[in-house]
Amino acid sequence: CFLRVVVISARGRTVSRTLRGSLHKAFRSALPNGGPSSCGQDTYSIVDCIFQNSTQTFYVLDVMCWKGYSLYDCDAEFRFFWAQSKFGETRCEELGRHNEFRFVLLPRVPCLPTTLPSLHTGACSPAGMLMDGLLFYHKAAHYHLGPTPLVLLWKDAQCSPYFPPQHHDGDPQHQVVLLQVAATAALCTADDPPLVLASLHTASSDMPPQHAHSPPRPGDVVRCTISQALYDDAPQHAMTDSASPAVRVLQVRGLVTRSRNQPAAQADLWSKILFLSNARLRLPCSDFSAVLASAVPRTPSTVPLDADVEM
Repeated sequence: CFLRVVVISARGRTVSRTLRGSLHKAFRSALPNGGPSSCGQDTYSIVDCIFQNSTQTFYVLDVMCWKGYSLYDCDAEFRFFWAQSKFGETRCEELGRHNEFRFVLLPRVPCLPTTLPSLHTGACSPAGMLMDGLLFYHKAAHYHLGPTPLVLLWKDAQCSPYFPPQHHDGDPQHQVVLLQVAATAALCTADDPPLVLASLHTASSDMPPQHAHSPPRPGDVVRCTISQALYDDAPQHAMTDSASPAVRVLQVRGLVTRSRNQPAAQADLWSKILFLSNARLRLPCSDFSAVLASAVPRTPSTVPLDADVEM
């Protein structure tokens, strides 16, 4: 239903591409230089979007470039202001011969204990949009290509229809994770540098018959199941200087294969594995609200936390 894409408008034409670079759509738009009606100077614009197939709409997450002006090194607060201002000057929300798909800015709200409950229930979602979690942006963060701790995603059963996470054979006690095989036979995450969670030599295996005679090789991505992800030697699973990432009851279930013309599979990040493990243990959003409440000074001149929430 959802697809993360990068939209590029230039030379009177607009294209959207998946994060792997493959072409998603080619069309006319009201973005600068995105169609014959808006073709002018030889400039381009780049927009980070989510495409929802059911509404045939591009929901705008971020703007990286506008009419050739690069915003990669601008902080998130400025980029959001820029997007609100510049999209208001276009007719990107109106369908027409020169704008074949609608572009809708997602609502952005300061992250405060008073705003989070209504955001969590989807009260601010655009009409017709299927909500799929909350994105937390650090206001001072530049646009980063790849994973970053300054942009975080929250999902639970109340704010996402695709929750709980994937289980093995429908068993909620076993969480499915993807890990990559290293040259040393270690099973690693996609972090930089990779985190080693287990070894092929010591992990138990429940490989299907078709994979039993062709063991995983370095570079392969394998599907595993775990019962829990946590930080070892950390009280109440909190991260300390002495804590190290660990998983419990890991089993190798098989190789991740791909069909022809499909992008190669990637291992999971440790942050995703840990979050989904905690979510299976019913980590409530109210706990997060309590942390926010304790972090915000209780004065009439309270300054919002350095984060914005995006639906």
